[in-house]
This record gives sequence, C-alpha cells and structure tokens, in this order.
Amino acid sequence: MPSPGLHFEARRFSIPPPVAGKDRFDNEFFETLLDFDHDGRPDVVVAWSRTSAQGFATLQALHNDGGGTFIDATASVFPGGVPSLTGARNLVVADFDGDGLPDLFVADHGPDAAPFPGGQSHLFMGTKAGQLVDDTQARLPRALAFTHDACAGDVNGDGAIDIYLANQWPAAPPRLYLNDGVGHFRATTVGLPRGLVAGPPAYASCRLVDVDGDGDLDLVLGASQGGVVERDLLLLNDGHGAFTAAPADSMPPRLDPKGATIHIESADLDRDGRADLILSVHDEQFRNPRIQLLFNAGGGRFTDRSDLITLGPVPDFTWIVAARPADLDGTGWPGLVLGWAKGFGPPQVFHRPPLGSPVPTFERVGETFPTSGEALPADFDGDGRVDVLLNDGNGGYALLRNVTAR
Repeated sequence: MPSPGLHFEARRFSIPPPVAGKDRFDNEFFETLLDFDHDGRPDVVVAWSRTSAQGFATLQALHNDGGGTFIDATASVFPGGVPSLTGARNLVVADFDGDGLPDLFVADHGPDAAPFPGGQSHLFMGTKAGQLVDDTQARLPRALAFTHDACAGDVNGDGAIDIYLANQWPAAPPRLYLNDGVGHFRATTVGLPRGLVAGPPAYASCRLVDVDGDGDLDLVLGASQGGVVERDLLLLNDGHGAFTAAPADSMPPRLDPKGATIHIESADLDRDGRADLILSVHDEQFRNPRIQLLFNAGGGRFTDRSDLITLGPVPDFTWIVAARPADLDGTGWPGLVLGWAKGFGPPQVFHRPPLGSPVPTFERVGETFPTSGEALPADFDGDGRVDVLLNDGNGGYALLRNVTAR
C-alpha cells in the first residue's frame, strides 16, 4: 500500500560518465558517499566499469554544493588523473591512517571472465586539500585477486581499521588486510577458518558487525551463486581477530540455496538495540531479486522476517545492488532504498511508520520516479531530511528531494 506520508520532488540532471560499454549489459557502476572536501555536505564517488573480458574501470567524483546540485569534480579530486582500474566492484570509506579524514578503498576483481586472473585493489588517501591521492603502492600488498566485496572495521581490537577481502578463486583466497595504525596493510589468513580459506564454497559479500553484543566485530558472509549453500556464514570474533563459525542454525536458511547473497547491510530494524541484517539476493541466473530480512534474536542468532517486505514489480534481468537503510520520514524507524544493477528498473523506496507494533511492515512509496538504476540515500540539500540520488548508468541522474511534512 503506498504511503500517504512520504513525498519527494525530483530534479533531473546529466553528468557524462567517463567510460561507457558497448551496451548496458557491458556497464557496471557502484557508488558511495564521501565528503572529500570536508564541508559537511555528502559528495559522491562513482566507480565505472566495463565488464568485458579485458576489463576497464575508473572513478568519478561528484561535488555537492549543499543545495543538492552536483558537478563533476574528478580532475580536482584525483590529482594527476585517476589510474586505470580493472574491475572496480565495491567502495569502502574509512579513516585508514587515523588523520581524521576519509579515505577510499576500491575492491577490484579484475576481468569478469575466465580465467578470472584477478585485479589489484587500490587505496586513495584523503587530504586536507580535498583530494584523493592514490597511495596503493606504498600501503597495500601487491596482489591480484577476484575481490567481489570488501568490508572494513577494527577486527583485532588495536584501534586501527582493517579490511576483509571477499576474494574468490582461482586468483586468491579470502584475506584480512591488517592495518599498522597509520594506513599500511599486510595480508594474512591467520584468524580465518581453514575451510573458508581453502573453499569451496565461495562468498560474494561481507559485513563486519557486532551481532552478539560483546563489543567486537563479527563477520557475516553471503554465499555466491553456482553451488548449493543452505545458509550464509556467520563467523564470531574472539575480540582479537580470530574468527570461528557460529552454530549452523544461527542463520536461517537462504531464500535460494543456488543463488547469491550479493550484498549485506546492517541496521537495527526493530529498534531493540541489536544489529539486524538486510540481504540482497538473486537466483543463479541473475534473476528473481529479493530481500531477506534477518532479525537479531540475541546472542548472534537470527530469525527470518522477510514477510515484512514485499517488492514491487522487478526487472526481468538484474539484481539489487544494495538495499540501504535510511530514516526517510524522521520517525527513527529505518526504511530501505533499493537500487538496481546496470541501470535497469526504477528504484524502490520503503519506510517504516511506527504503528505501535515492534516490527511494523515496510511500506513501499507509491510515487513514480523519473529514472532507473542505483539509489543512494543521504541529506544532500542540508534540510535535515534524507533524500535519494538516482543514477541510471548512462549519465542521467535525478535527485529526489524529500519534502515530507514534519
């Protein structure tokens, strides 16, 4: 049922992408919020890729003027030009060197075709001048890997932000990149279960989050398509970076054992103080996208509450890039913003009115949005309400300004 209380006004604009494939099936793009100029306004970095056998990717920086107007600031943000990547698959923002400025890790999987040789991930350091400087050679291990996802957090309790790389075979196994405290990393598999490192199965997505309330970050892994995996994997942290598998029934069965859990988000969906999980899934043919909601029952055990959300019409061939949580109506209840891979399909926006139930059903906003593709929620115009930025993958954007009455 469409919500009567959540409303947007759309403003369309165009910023040409720096790379284009031969058609939409050859394009892929991922984006993240990153205030690179430190003015308190959310800017955006987009990773553009061609998913051909050769592979090619680059980055684009979009500056937000504070009123929700964006310009291409790539030339000034990346001094000396953006290095050519191969297959930029995910973007991770964190202060890796402890200087108080956001940095950018780019997970690179290399050419997305056999023999899958892998790519070199990159690390860009934020500067006071509002630039992102590529310091990969000095700070990251030189290693080719099919890094399908990455997630960051302090895994060993030393106060530095580490990185887990969700690598897939045959290029390299999954790894931890441990931070020395000032943004230099070393690769290790110590602390990871032997079965995870040796594989199979392979895991396509990851999220570091404290699921059992003991103060350290646990590791949630979403399985890849192509095998038969009954449940996604939960690894519990001992507080020092040693992970062990939680009991198998800690995670509910997957919606499709042969499909992929392509993205993982976390939020306290029922406001009970525990971290819940939002899984984006598709079948083994990259179709039938769905959302699996896992509510934390305490002690790192989850129950499936996917019954609380019903997607609207979905495109025939695509998947959900991410289902991002956001408090869209200012009630304190996280809603969800869904965007589609490769620019296919209109976004879907859900909110959570406080109806007196501890787990009110997600309601889909019934408005017609002016473009398709990826969707990124943030307060882009500085009015205190969460807006949504749409990117159709062909240079077309729309800012959905949240004009919900308060």
